[in-house]
Parts: sequence; structure tokens; C-alpha cells
Amino acid sequence: MINFEFTEKCYACSACAQVCPVKAISYDEELHPVVDLQKCIKCDGCERICIELNRPEKKNDMNCVASYVAKNKDEEIRKMSSSGGVFFQIAESILEIGGYVSGCIYDDSFMPKHVISNDIEVCKKMMGSKYVQSDLGKCITNMKRLVKEGKIVLFTGVPCQIAAVKRCIQNSNLITLAVVCHGSIERRIWQKYINEEIEMSKSPIIKVSMRDKTKGYLNYGLKFQFKDGTEHVTYRKQDGYFLKCFTDGLFERQRCLNCVYKGGNIKSDLLLGDAWGIEKMFPEFVDELGSSSVLILTQQGKEIFDKIAKSFEIKKIDSEIIIRNNPRIMLPSTKNVSQDKFKRKLNKSTTNIHVLSEKYAKPTILNRIKWKITKE
Repeated sequence: MINFEFTEKCYACSACAQVCPVKAISYDEELHPVVDLQKCIKCDGCERICIELNRPEKKNDMNCVASYVAKNKDEEIRKMSSSGGVFFQIAESILEIGGYVSGCIYDDSFMPKHVISNDIEVCKKMMGSKYVQSDLGKCITNMKRLVKEGKIVLFTGVPCQIAAVKRCIQNSNLITLAVVCHGSIERRIWQKYINEEIEMSKSPIIKVSMRDKTKGYLNYGLKFQFKDGTEHVTYRKQDGYFLKCFTDGLFERQRCLNCVYKGGNIKSDLLLGDAWGIEKMFPEFVDELGSSSVLILTQQGKEIFDKIAKSFEIKKIDSEIIIRNNPRIMLPSTKNVSQDKFKRKLNKSTTNIHVLSEKYAKPTILNRIKWKITKE
């Protein structure tokens, strides 16, 4: 039976619940396991599958088959994407051969969850970064059934989710696409934030985007659209305090701050991320809609990318340059020195997270010095 400090160490991947033969494992609001000791038969299946209890040794070297920066020739696809529009093209190619795609969408309450579909319209909802821990639900069980039936399944998620899926499913019909992970926001923090958005707007949310490109790829916005036709957008370089707190390490789950599924422990077929730093090498490639970095980690991944390459403008680039420009490929985020204090204040029922985020996104000179010392 799994039994360790879930708040600090659990990846919240759901693999343990999906292999439990007696359904003895459920979850709390942060997707940490809750074990029903009356049901548990001590088969240890959960321990054998757990990606924390079976974590690999730290491995920094990455063996890349090929590496590129790419941007979709279809600008409408790039507008809907976080960066260069690579995921959608791969997903579409899988559907064209009768396959299925599992990816993250928002549920009716705008909480992230993974679903499986062979509908292109559902795949469109999987586009764009969510930044909040996603509920995999029964996706692993359903994907296992599909690949056994001979169906091709593309699973896309962060590297720890890829690790969980691959521990549960060993089948060549499974294709995995990882996205570079900065860490994930605690679900309770996101829930509180959207509740405040609804309260302020007095209207239900109908759509959310965490990487709206209205003001360009580099000044992306967190955009809420409401049923009454109004919108609320905060931009990264202006008043985007919530996402600033996230990128500064205030919102990350404790597990994310010590994640081992980095570098050579990313075991997907492809790894996608933002093409940071390309303006230094390919200034003519830069525009307002963004580009993707593509690290191809297996031969299967190369075959998949080669099939869709005609849909992109592509530049070959050394994988070491991509890795150097995106440190989250190799290392987890650094814990912000103010995180514990921030979360203590957040736990107060009267705290307004919008106000608190603005306060912490504008640190004092002393906090800036502390933050710099911690990073060094």
C-alpha cells in the first residue's frame, strides 16, 4: 500500500488508482491519494506502479535524435496555440489514421482534466497551456484498452504524466508527446482565482486562455470571457500578476519544486516547448505569434514529425541550444523565498488572491535581493 507524504512527494498522476483491483484509492482536491484501508487487499500494485516510489536516478544527459524550431504555416492554428502550433498538427495526423488523442481540456468548472477523443473539435480544446495540475481521471485505463484493440493513441502531457502512462502501458501503439514543464499551480489556488473572477464579473465564465496572443507572443495574456459578452485580460508585461506569481515560483506544488522527471528522465517520443532565444540565431524567424522548440527523442518521434513537417517553417538547431535557452527542460523551478508566507496568507478565508498576487508580483527591494541570493 502506498504510504508516504503525499503533499510533498506525490505527482498526482492517478496511476495508483487506475491499477487498484478493488478501487480502494480515491483523491482529495489536490489529486493526492486517499486510501480506503477497509477495501485495500495489500496487493502492492499501487507501490509497483508509483512513479515516486520507482523514481529513476537523476540523469542530465539527453539523447536527441533531432531538434528544430518550428512554426505552423497556418496562422490561425498558431493564434490558438501557446507557441508554434505543433501539437495540433500531430493530433490531426493521428486522427487521420483512425487513432485517438488524449490531452488536457477544461471541464465545465474550468478545472483542467485529461480526456481521450477522436474528434478534431475536442483536440482543439486541448490546445494551449493550462498550467494547473490536470486530473487524468480514467485516461490510463481507457488508453490501455484502446492500444490493446490495435488503435494508435497519442498522449500529451507533462513529463511526470508521461512517466506514469508509460509505466502502465507498454505498447508500441502508444505515442507520447511531452511539453516542457515549469511546474503546476495548485488546484485550490486556481479554483479560488476563477471564483473571484466570477464574483467580480457577476457573469459565468464561458472561455479561458492562459496564453492569449492579442498583444503578441511575448506579452501573452490570461483571458477570461464571460456569458454577458465582457472580457477580463491581464498581460504578462503589464498587470499579469497571477501568471507573474506562477513564473516566479509562488504557486508551484511542492512536488514540482523537486521533480526528477527532467533531462534524460523525460521518456517521451517528442518534447515541445517555447523557442526562447531564437531571435539571436534566426531573427528573421521571429514574429508576434511565436515558435516552438522541438526535441525529437525517439525514432518513432522522428517518423511522426517528418510526416507533418510540410505544414511548418522549420530551422534545424543544436539541441544544446534549445536546452540552454529553456532551463526547465533540465531543472525544476527554484522555490521562491516568499512562497511559505504567501501560502499562509492565502489560507485565510478572507484573502483575495487577486490583491495578494499583485502585492507579491511587485516585490520590495529586500525581496528582490533575497530572491537573487536564493537563485545563486
